[in-house]
Amino acid sequence: MTYEMFSNKLKELNLSKEDFAKLVNMHYHSVANWSTRGVASWVEPFLLYYEKSKKLDEVLNMVDKYVKK
Repeated sequence: MTYEMFSNKLKELNLSKEDFAKLVNMHYHSVANWSTRGVASWVEPFLLYYEKSKKLDEVLNMVDKYVKK
C-alpha cells in the first residue's frame, strides 16, 4: 500500500492520520513518517477489517431497531 493509497483509504473511512494513530496506539509522527519510509505491511489488512467492522456495526444497529427487547 502506498502512502497515497493509505491517505485515500483514511479519507474514505472518515479517519484523520491523527485518529488512525490513536486507534492503533502509535505516535502521529510515526504514521506521518510513512510518507518517506513506506506504509507498514500490516496497515492494509487492518484497514480492510476496520472497514468491514464499521459496516457490520451499521447493519447491527439497523437490525437492532426491529428486534423486540
